[in-house]
Amino acid sequence: MRYPIKISSVWRPFFSLFGFSRKSSYVELNGKTLKFCFGTASETLPVKDVSRISRRRWPFFYGLGPKLGPKGGVAYVGSTEGVVEIQLAKPHSLNVWGPFRRSKARTITVSLEEPQAFISGVRKALKMRADATQ
Repeated sequence: MRYPIKISSVWRPFFSLFGFSRKSSYVELNGKTLKFCFGTASETLPVKDVSRISRRRWPFFYGLGPKLGPKGGVAYVGSTEGVVEIQLAKPHSLNVWGPFRRSKARTITVSLEEPQAFISGVRKALKMRADATQ
């Protein structure tokens, strides 16, 4: 299932200049992996590495775009609305933008068009994986 990253309509033209189009900005959940695509950032992680997922506030002064996020993570945020925080069970090396990486990211923050559907999908995938190992 593909979940589009929410990009504020006010900022959409600016983001498009840097390759952050609506078409190429999404998170894809296939049951076993999460694939994040936002501009030049493209990362794939196993769903099993998600330890917690929840909605969170993202004040405008945190900034928009691909960036180093709070709590030692990365953020792919195009809007202050629909923001979800994914906490990882173990640190991952993640692409921020272009050649910039965070070597030990513990969280991924992303703004989504359908945040609650995404959260439900990830929780369902985690439960299915847990049930399969029992």
